[in-house]
Amino acid sequence: MKTLTDELNKAAVEAKRNAPKREKTCYFEKAKLKRDAMKIANKPRKSKSTDKSKNNQGLE
Repeated sequence: MKTLTDELNKAAVEAKRNAPKREKTCYFEKAKLKRDAMKIANKPRKSKSTDKSKNNQGLE
């Protein structure tokens, strides 16, 4: 029985190696885009008021 199981496992591994690669579906791509958007949204933003004060100093 053990030899049969070992042979079946080897055959399954071989079949998986030789199987053609499947393309990712749209679902996975949307999930990746959503994760990336959340990372960008959670980044701290620079305040624009400090940038404006630097620009105004040169104009005075």
